Amino acid sequence: MRVSVGAKMTAAFGLVLILLGGVLLSGLSGLNRVVGIFEGQVVRNANNVRLSQEVATHVMTSSFSLAVFLSTGEPSFRSRFDAADQAAVQALESLRSHSVSQTALNLIDRVQTLQAEYVRGAGALFDLRSRMDEAEYLEYVAGLDATRSQLLQAVDELIAY
Repeated sequence: MRVSVGAKMTAAFGLVLILLGGVLLSGLSGLNRVVGIFEGQVVRNANNVRLSQEVATHVMTSSFSLAVFLSTGEPSFRSRFDAADQAAVQALESLRSHSVSQTALNLIDRVQTLQAEYVRGAGALFDLRSRMDEAEYLEYVAGLDATRSQLLQAVDELIAY
């Protein structure tokens, strides 16, 4: 049985279409995987940026609460300071659980260390302010302000990362 040239060309064209369909399916599958990975990264990065900014907000709130307490002596600002500290700690822990790079984890560690140091210093200032003389108070506040500056710089680096 002889196959006509038209049938051979139709069969060859059909084979080419089947091969192109396979290539198309393979390409679409790969593209879907890339899009899925990309969207996962974007969502994680957006969440990490939000958490980093949340940490910055809580650090600024605690700093403001301490400043108002020192200016007015109003004890309610101690509880606001403590609440802001707890919120910052929770945001940092959440950020740690969502972070995958070692650089991010190192920045989080640095912020946590400086935050703990700042909270310890502020706690002492809340407790001892009334018993300090002016020179002692100014020296202590200057040291605490240096820690606060380092903390804010570390938070800025975390946001930028």
